[in-house]
Amino acid sequence: MTLLSEIPTESGGIVSAAVSEEEAAQVRSFLASDGSAVAPRNASSVMLVRDAPSVASGKEVFMIRRASTMAFVPGAAVFPGGSAREDDYERDIPWVGPSPKEWAQRLGIESESLARSLVVTAVRELFEEASVLLAGDESSVVSFDPADSAWQDERKRLEAHEISFLNVIQNHGLALRADLLAPISRWVTPLYCPRRYDTFFFTALLPQGQDALALTTEAAVSGWVEPDAIVRRGDEGKARLVPATAYNLNSLARAVDAHAFAQGRAHIDRLMMTPVDDGRGGFINECVLP
Repeated sequence: MTLLSEIPTESGGIVSAAVSEEEAAQVRSFLASDGSAVAPRNASSVMLVRDAPSVASGKEVFMIRRASTMAFVPGAAVFPGGSAREDDYERDIPWVGPSPKEWAQRLGIESESLARSLVVTAVRELFEEASVLLAGDESSVVSFDPADSAWQDERKRLEAHEISFLNVIQNHGLALRADLLAPISRWVTPLYCPRRYDTFFFTALLPQGQDALALTTEAAVSGWVEPDAIVRRGDEGKARLVPATAYNLNSLARAVDAHAFAQGRAHIDRLMMTPVDDGRGGFINECVLP
């Protein structure tokens, strides 16, 4: 089985991962059924990165460890992110940067409305789960203390669905800075899983004048980590990482620096792990990178 640290990131590489007994049961149940999979929910996740000359790799990414009570990958180390909300589709959000049409092309999808919502979801989730706000005007990004009670009250109300992201932007006379995001990859939960997501992974540099602080109830632990270090912990069984997370971390670890990584990719493809018989009565998940 491929170690997490050995998961390839180049075209033609094969990502493989072990299938737990629980997952194997789900695979067998799915194969014995009519083959109808649960429709995946659209989601966005953001790799917030920064150059860090004081650490060996020279770069860090902000991650949270999901609370053990979460229904989806409890206890896993993940990037800030979540499902799209209905109000993420609001068209009146002030916008700076590439148009939804340009984003649709870069994300490899046809719908400009979906592309817009995925960008909004990414920025909203980053604010909810890391207290970082990618907003400002055409020449600057908002600066604030993430621990400030007023900002935290607004973040909590947003997380509780009491207000929309549009409300947050309008309250401060800001515009969403779509130019501060870049796409990295797109991973879809395997067909056999009872809970599925079509997740678009983005990246962004930590804006000057801001710092990440995770006060969301979904996080048990949070902080800045070196990408190769957290993947090694995954190999050692000291951290839970799903293959998509390890793939993205390896991409960052192999980048020249955080600034280069934050440029993202010109286009991303849809990736999904598929169960394959391991010849011993079990399964492994595999994905060939296009």
